[in-house]
Amino acid sequence: MKIRFPNTFLSTVCFLLLAASSLMQAQSPNEQGTVREFSLYAWDTLPHSQLYYQSGNTMSELKVNPGRRSKSYPLSMGKLQLFVLTKDPEGKDDYKLVGEASMMEGAKKMLFVVVANKRASGLPLTMFGINDSLDVFPAGSFRFMNFTSVPMEGHFNGETFRLKPGKTTVVESKKESSGGFLPFYIRTMDGVMLYESRLLGQPAGREIVFITPPTNDSGRVNIRFLPQSLPRAPSTPTM
Repeated sequence: MKIRFPNTFLSTVCFLLLAASSLMQAQSPNEQGTVREFSLYAWDTLPHSQLYYQSGNTMSELKVNPGRRSKSYPLSMGKLQLFVLTKDPEGKDDYKLVGEASMMEGAKKMLFVVVANKRASGLPLTMFGINDSLDVFPAGSFRFMNFTSVPMEGHFNGETFRLKPGKTTVVESKKESSGGFLPFYIRTMDGVMLYESRLLGQPAGREIVFITPPTNDSGRVNIRFLPQSLPRAPSTPTM
């Protein structure tokens, strides 16, 4: 059985944006002005070497390295807007909007996946926001993101779960404090194996697993990992 997938990663990002549009809402009036945090993840090298973002009336530079999570930045607005520095007709510094995405309502921290937009329309950068708060994505857990248009079944650490198109699923590793490698595989809803490996579960870390369409005729999905180490909570001294 051959599974049909979109041919490019950008098309799957667009699909995911449409599927999640009902969740990506700007802040409600009583949330306006609340300082929250965000970080960026550039899938590949972006066409702009320097990026800036607006928070209130202030423009601040962002440091984004491809394939790595950026540091956290504060934001007091209902959406994240990215700009590049240009010159106006008079030769003065000006800022041009190249990408934007709404903050998710109720999220204390967001992670925005950023890719270059190769379509003829729209802003140069396509962005997809994820609720990155610890209350929904805690330490010791994995977040599986299905960036394809077909449903799949995931299996991790003895738990089986459905991977819906354009949706994310968070699963805790449930491993002893020392951590360890845990079995992981993805298959179609008809049982055809698409990917099989083992993932390292760590109590002081968490990891995003991006699932994207195959780039060849093997039928196996492509997987990209974004790990993050979190500071351990201070232990309570014993008396």
